[in-house]
Amino acid sequence: MEKLVLNASKGELAVGKVIALDHIVSETSITPTNETIQAILDLQKPRTLKQANKFLDGLAYYRRFVP
Repeated sequence: MEKLVLNASKGELAVGKVIALDHIVSETSITPTNETIQAILDLQKPRTLKQANKFLDGLAYYRRFVP
């Protein structure tokens, strides 16, 4: 069994939100960061069926964030 070691100088306590794995995690929600959203918006339009399917598969991960 591995030991968990915490370093107080590298952590923060009682914060309202944190950024983890390109998501903003707060008490009430989890949302993608603005940089992640902008990267998706900046993607080139798919030109082939294969590219379109690949694009849609990539977006499927973010479907829970779309109202």
